[in-house]
Amino acid sequence: MSRILALVACFMVSASLAAQGDPHFPPTDRVTVRQMRDVPGIQVGFLIRTVVGATGSFSFFELEPGTGSTPHHHTREQANVGIEGTMEARVGAHTEPLPVGAAVISPPDVMHAIRNTSSGRLVTLEFHTIKRPDLAPPRPRPATPYPVGPEPVAVPDDRKLVVQLDTPEQTAGVAKTIRGETCTLSWRRLAPGAAATDLAPARSSAELFVYVVSGEADLTATGLSQRVSAGMMVMIPGSQEHVMLKAAGSANVALVEFRPALR
Repeated sequence: MSRILALVACFMVSASLAAQGDPHFPPTDRVTVRQMRDVPGIQVGFLIRTVVGATGSFSFFELEPGTGSTPHHHTREQANVGIEGTMEARVGAHTEPLPVGAAVISPPDVMHAIRNTSSGRLVTLEFHTIKRPDLAPPRPRPATPYPVGPEPVAVPDDRKLVVQLDTPEQTAGVAKTIRGETCTLSWRRLAPGAAATDLAPARSSAELFVYVVSGEADLTATGLSQRVSAGMMVMIPGSQEHVMLKAAGSANVALVEFRPALR
């Protein structure tokens, strides 16, 4: 009898895992949720956990002191957001701090990098305007699946690209957005007791990545009703309309939203 129960338990676990699908490549025809610390990562001097969408990708970076990316450039845009601690962001020839709630969209062909110069572990989100299966284990080749221009493009010294999105005066429920040439990046705060916010009021040409920075919220979409909390990423297909999110509990909810194509 115990053996039968054990087999049933194994079957139920296997079925549950199968229903969730590949942690790195969720279904692109419906809203999916990933707890990012449960997504297997790769070590490239620091830990990267990546989820790949239909158009773009989302990476969760954990950097120990002294680690960071090598300065590089490519023909696409890339966005980074500070989540824990203050790291160093190089954009072009100058360096700026990237604290919690600050974001930067690195323009095409501009040299950029991030580095942890502090004494503690830091966390940043990185959003890609292309699919990055090379960042999911096992790492397929080529290691650089995107075009790179022959020479980097300079950024004027007086052009500051890091923007503090999370500010005390930000209106609850209203997203503060910066726009690149091929993407949008937003920070939004939901207040307890407020009406639900529609994250996807209309269809789009690309999916929307939503990362929960803090708090808990109730997510409602076609075929899905789920409580989401800090550390979770929600991927909303471009074809999906009316994905509602309502703060749960007594704490504010902070969200980062990225779409790898202009709305």
